[in-house]
Parts: sequence; structure tokens; C-alpha cells
Amino acid sequence: YTSFNLAVPPFDDVHVRRAVNWVFDKAGSLQLAGGELLGTTAGHIFPDGLLDGILEGYAPYATLGDHGDVDRAKQEMAQSKYDTDRDGICDHPACHGVLTLTASEGPESTQSQLWRENLSELGIVLDVRVLGSAAMFAKCNDLTERIAICLSLGWVQDYPDPYTFGPPLFGGADFGGLYPGCCNLSALGATSEQLADWGYEVTSVPSVDGKLSECIGIQSGGERTECWAELDRLLMEEIVPWVPRRFAVSNEIVSARVTAYSFDAFASMVALDRVAVAPDD
Repeated sequence: YTSFNLAVPPFDDVHVRRAVNWVFDKAGSLQLAGGELLGTTAGHIFPDGLLDGILEGYAPYATLGDHGDVDRAKQEMAQSKYDTDRDGICDHPACHGVLTLTASEGPESTQSQLWRENLSELGIVLDVRVLGSAAMFAKCNDLTERIAICLSLGWVQDYPDPYTFGPPLFGGADFGGLYPGCCNLSALGATSEQLADWGYEVTSVPSVDGKLSECIGIQSGGERTECWAELDRLLMEEIVPWVPRRFAVSNEIVSARVTAYSFDAFASMVALDRVAVAPDD
């Protein structure tokens, strides 16, 4: 996924964030990442398996072939305070030299030129800095750095419940997490005092802490799953902290002699190529 910092202009304006979701070529991004072997384009945030398929097919920014829609994006941009003449092109200085970080390793390292080309259609000019993954995550995770866009991000569930996505990535308490890349990089839910301490001129950002508390309070079952689905819709349509790009697939190549193996989702965040195989299985 790609994360906006909601306290950095022009991404403090939801119309700009929606416009970027409309313009981005997800199919092209997937192809650059390695094609369908590595996943499918994502229309929303929580993986379908975590929501029992409730949001399967849900994609509020769906476009023909998932290649983006410049006209629809410009219509959205024209509603932004950063487009004063309403022509669908940002004409504010905040749209020039937008500080953007991406990683130098992995399939996401090929994405920056596509981002430059797509966002230039809206008058947004990116200043892309390429760093090693650890350095990129550390800077994106440090909100005092005021990084506008972090391109090369991913998340893996710790166990099969949307809770492993919700509070860590969108909760107002999860700033500067326990390990690089964690967690809430968009400043979602930050207080005015926190924003001032971090050096921002923007004084307020949206919060979904109330919805998170509601979902966490439901113990189990369909009502809990529906609550998380409602949060996904809220994030995608009203908050828009991300451009969700790919539901990744991890392909494991093993010997024909292997008939079964176990997979640790948490460990996969550290090393996707590690598989525990029982020697006698």
C-alpha cells in the first residue's frame, strides 16, 4: 500500500487523496511488481479473507482495467482547496516538490516513475527519495520527519482477525511503533497538541478511534466482522489515508517430497521465504 500523511499539504485535503486513488494505475503497478504471480490489485484495505468475503468486489475507486481514470481524478481534484481555478490541476505550491520515500529493494522499488507520471496528471510533482527499506520505514514511522507519501509499504496479519490491521495502522495511540514500519504512518487520530509538537502547521486530522473501539468491543461473530467492514468503507470513502494497491501472494517452491508444512504469518513479515518443514512429513 501507499500511505499519505494527512497533516502534510496537499494531502490534508481529502479531495486530493481521493483524486490520487482515482488516477493511480494499479494494474500497471502490479505488472511492475511482477504480475499476477505476486498478487491481485486491491480495491480496499482489509484482505477479503479477514472479512469473510463481505467486501469481495468492493472497490470505490474502480476504473476500467484498474488503469486509473484521469478525468474522474480531475473532477475530484477540482473540488480541492488546492485547485483554485477548478480545472482539475493543483495550482498551489504545496503540490510541487512533494517529499516522497520509497525503498530500493524488492518489487516495490520499480514503482516511483509510475507514481511520478500518474500524479503529474493532477499537477502534483513528487520529490522521490530512494532509501534502503529499514531507513525508509524509520523515516516514515517518525512523524516529525513530515514525509508526505510513503510508497513502498506492506502489512501481514499476525493472526486471522482484522484487529491485526485496525489499531496498529489507524489507531491514534500507534505512533512510532515497536519495530520499523509500525504502524500509523498517516497521523490519523493525532491530537492538535501532537501535531504542534511534531512541527505541523495543520492543526487537526481525522480520527477513527471511536469506530476502532466499537469493533474491538464486539467479542466475535458476524457483527464483529461487519463492524470491521464498516471501518474499511469509512477509511476508503471518507478518510482515505491510503492507496491500497496489491493483495500480495507469497509463492513457496518446495520439493515434491514435501507433503505438508506450517507457515508462521508473523515470521513472514521478517522473512517471507522461510518455511518450517517437518523432516519426516
